[in-house]
Amino acid sequence: MHASLKGHPEVACVLITAGASLGLRDREGWTPLVCASSGGHSQVASVLIKAGSFLELRHWADWTPLMHASAEGHHEVALVLIKAGSYLDARDFKGRKALVYASSEGHHQIASVLINAGAPLESRDDGGRTSLTWTAYEESLRSGRSESVLLLLIKHGASVHSRDDTGRTALVWALSHHSLHVVNLLLDHGADLDCKDNDGWTPLMHALKENNTSTLDLLLSRGATLDFPEDPYAHTPLIFACGYCSQSTVLLLLERKARLDAMDRWGWSALTYASRIQRPDIACLLWERSYFPPWIQNDSATALTPLEEQIRHLKTARTATRETHGKPSTDIIAILSTTRLSMIKAW
Repeated sequence: MHASLKGHPEVACVLITAGASLGLRDREGWTPLVCASSGGHSQVASVLIKAGSFLELRHWADWTPLMHASAEGHHEVALVLIKAGSYLDARDFKGRKALVYASSEGHHQIASVLINAGAPLESRDDGGRTSLTWTAYEESLRSGRSESVLLLLIKHGASVHSRDDTGRTALVWALSHHSLHVVNLLLDHGADLDCKDNDGWTPLMHALKENNTSTLDLLLSRGATLDFPEDPYAHTPLIFACGYCSQSTVLLLLERKARLDAMDRWGWSALTYASRIQRPDIACLLWERSYFPPWIQNDSATALTPLEEQIRHLKTARTATRETHGKPSTDIIAILSTTRLSMIKAW
């Protein structure tokens, strides 16, 4: 065991000749071949394999020697194991294979060897994620480490449209760490900007969830759809942003001509949400960007749009207070009226 861990092939030969067990395990389940593979000792691995060491013995984390070599970046050990017939489809307790570990850790040479040896590109782990999905996620987390592997996987046919068990694609996972270069790379190779996950969310909604204007601006610049209902509750990006995002994010959506009069399934608009959850800064911003309703200008009996109906409702209720999240709500209308006091004569 120690000879394998420290990389001493001559000592390993002597011990094997003396009858040392090749299948011996320590308390964590490590075998001599696992130790040699993890340490990057290709000569020791060759000695053990020639002596009859079983290639698929695993330790407590259910990793094979090939998984260790792939994750640690030991190219020569991986070659020895693959030539000896290591099983490329072996899975650990999370359902992940050697290619996932090689690609997500940015080991281009090993990933290339595994692919050329026949490792399946679209194999999924227990969460439904492929090697491409994991590589995009890890590259977004540690920029510059796995970009070449991403291109390698795509070149050999890995799908950028593959969805995991939650319906999320590699593009969504790249957005989770605000990685512009990975997002651009995936979009350049055909990633779908408007695909919905199991919750009805598009990549744009996930970018809003992260409240990052850079990735949001990139998606909009690349053609993401802005105004169709995004989730089962018909929350548009603007409605969602008014509830959960910063003022700069809301301003970006308004500059991109997000519709102010869009309603969710309960008939609430962005202005309603901003008012109900006590966000006077957002409410004022929406008010400043909205058109000025005719009934405010001249008190006419003109039929009102849904947005105008909401403004009228807010006007009549401006002195009322409501309980929102256990706190009394702010009188939003009093704030709104000060922003256009000269124009709102009827108030």
